[in-house]
Amino acid sequence: MRQEMGPMSIERMRRELHEYIEGVARQQAVRQDEHLPDPWYHFEIRIADIGVYPSITQTEFAMDFELPDSTRYHEAMKTIATECTKLSILINEILSVQKEFHVGQLENMVLLFMNTENISVHESVHRIISLIRKHYAACEDAVASLPWTDDEVDNEHIREYIRGCRRLATGTGHWAYLCTRYFDETQLDEKWGLVLNFEAPGSAT
Repeated sequence: MRQEMGPMSIERMRRELHEYIEGVARQQAVRQDEHLPDPWYHFEIRIADIGVYPSITQTEFAMDFELPDSTRYHEAMKTIATECTKLSILINEILSVQKEFHVGQLENMVLLFMNTENISVHESVHRIISLIRKHYAACEDAVASLPWTDDEVDNEHIREYIRGCRRLATGTGHWAYLCTRYFDETQLDEKWGLVLNFEAPGSAT
């Protein structure tokens, strides 16, 4: 990748990977703490440790183009990248909560909202769904302010970059539904609705 990526993309990747490693270290420190984190702090550190930003930058390598920094760091572009990162996190928090609960990994926004706000699983999931709608709307609103140019090739690069951002958010859910990492396919109804199961293995339903 280093041989084929442009200098600006390489520098962005370097910074993003550095931030990713620091984010993972913060997340590990939280997991080793005796107390559960605040859900909003958990959300904040997940933005860095989920690895979406370097994955977005790889879009430039995969599609053989390089955005100038003036385009990549335009306010609308930054907003879309950030909002898609948040969407990836929120989608994953819902889809992974059953597995994480069963293995005793409680640093999940569904469980953290239940802990801090004394609400039910159902209420907590719907709280996160409302956040998904909020961040999706913010992402779509930013599209109106994208830095279009008179060069159609540059504009197509912008469009492909935005598609890459969106694919990471939607791909999080698609991947979870196609594998068995988080839940069994028998938990999906005919419309792919997911029924979460928090019963201990072998216990009565």
